[in-house]
Amino acid sequence: MAAFGADVSAVMSAANLADVILVGHSMGADVVLETARRAKGRVRGLVWVDQYNQLSTFMSEARVQERVAPFRTSFARTTRTFVQGMFSRTSDADLIERVAAHMASARESIALAALEATWNHGRAVPELLAEVSLPIVSINAGKPFIDMDSMNQHGVHVMPMQGVGHFPMLEKPAEFNACLARAVELICHGRNDA
Repeated sequence: MAAFGADVSAVMSAANLADVILVGHSMGADVVLETARRAKGRVRGLVWVDQYNQLSTFMSEARVQERVAPFRTSFARTTRTFVQGMFSRTSDADLIERVAAHMASARESIALAALEATWNHGRAVPELLAEVSLPIVSINAGKPFIDMDSMNQHGVHVMPMQGVGHFPMLEKPAEFNACLARAVELICHGRNDA
């Protein structure tokens, strides 16, 4: 995550960007958090898209290794099954197949390292949130369980979207775009009704 964050920060510097809102989906939420740590004073806020639904309990290194093990044994098959389970029951079958096939075709060594890194990164998130001290809005799939208390305790404002899985921007793009616009408004103007 530190390397990914350094990459995004370098792009911001090369493009002379300041006062930005960074948006990160899934592992990208960890990347933008790391970027904000490196680009202090140039980031106004963060928008997370369906990465964390609670910020009180995280996987141990041993648990991460248990979770990664099936991917190491049969990467393509395990990835397809894993990705298919990230969609809602009402998601378009062609969309599910397209995303599952794309992710299953990733270079295994890179995908496994990224997966392991993001699952391990969670343990550092509360400390990083305190360090960056930025407004953060999280657009989450309306899962059965979102621990609003732990999210709010760390200053994360949650905007649930119903009827979507892990890819809300693909499943309901118009609704997602409206949520994203409200998230930006909340970060820019501190509006509590966003």
